[in-house]
Amino acid sequence: LTDNTLTQEAFTSTLSYLSLGFPIHNKLAISGGLLPYSFKGFEQTQNSNTSNNLSCDINQSGSGGLNRAYANVGAELFRGFSLGATASMIFGTIKQKRDVIFSQADILNRRDEHTYTTRDYTYDFGVQYLTTMGSKNFVFGATYCPESNIKARDRGATYTYNFSTDFEYIRDTIEVFSSELKGGLPKSYAIGLALEEQGRWFVSGEIDFKEWSQMSLFSDLDPNLKDATQFKLGAWWIPNPKDVHKYLNIIQYRLGFNYNTGHLSVLALGTSNQQTDITDISLSFGLGIPMRRSNTIANLGIQIGKTGTTDYDLIEENYIKIHVAFTFNDKWFKK
Repeated sequence: LTDNTLTQEAFTSTLSYLSLGFPIHNKLAISGGLLPYSFKGFEQTQNSNTSNNLSCDINQSGSGGLNRAYANVGAELFRGFSLGATASMIFGTIKQKRDVIFSQADILNRRDEHTYTTRDYTYDFGVQYLTTMGSKNFVFGATYCPESNIKARDRGATYTYNFSTDFEYIRDTIEVFSSELKGGLPKSYAIGLALEEQGRWFVSGEIDFKEWSQMSLFSDLDPNLKDATQFKLGAWWIPNPKDVHKYLNIIQYRLGFNYNTGHLSVLALGTSNQQTDITDISLSFGLGIPMRRSNTIANLGIQIGKTGTTDYDLIEENYIKIHVAFTFNDKWFKK
């Protein structure tokens, strides 16, 4: 992270997702999984003065996130044409806290705490068409996710407190509340094209559009949110999948490019600078390594990218992500 003045480095690791897929019939399959949907983690401090010329620090923080458990079903209705549908459950907890801490010891500080918990359902649909052109396959796909209403419970409290010998003492509870909120998740569309030679190489492109400007997550519409468009390009290549002598010839080599116009348009805290879009761009490289004497594939990847900008006193994030995943292909059920 950098803002042209300060620089900070950080390291995090997480389990990204778990998914399973099963063929039910030669023209019908199901799958399911669990993956993160959103994440909140920040701490922010702003120095301020009240109308009475009292000096204070405003500390804001947030943590938690939402997860998505999903189930897919897909069926080939006729040669080359398939339909699919996904049912998802969005669940999780998000916490937010705001402290107003006065420099004058005789003035009580104030804290507002909110804990949002949610569990609700969303649906999306997809269509795919595959046609053969000589030894090549051409694939067209499209998905649509309608706008979804998400219910949540907001529990929290507002109270005053002060410090004494590094201990925090609550003085007065102003309010304790619990209410039900409704939020909206954005409508989205995506289309993609792919060309492949079965088992040898694959090239694809995708455009994804989300109406973030209409999203209201447990509050009113956010003026900092805007519609976002994402462009993805990807390819993989196997030199010789039937080579039994040179192991490097059966490895799948992968390359990807991603550009997202971003759903945030912000200005630096405490300034009157112009609104700036927070974009994201990245390149990725990977290997699909088949394990000898099994149907398991070890997937290794690295993603190098940049989010944001240092223009207009904003923050730019340069990141490197390393991915490790395993794909297990086996016959679990036999009739």
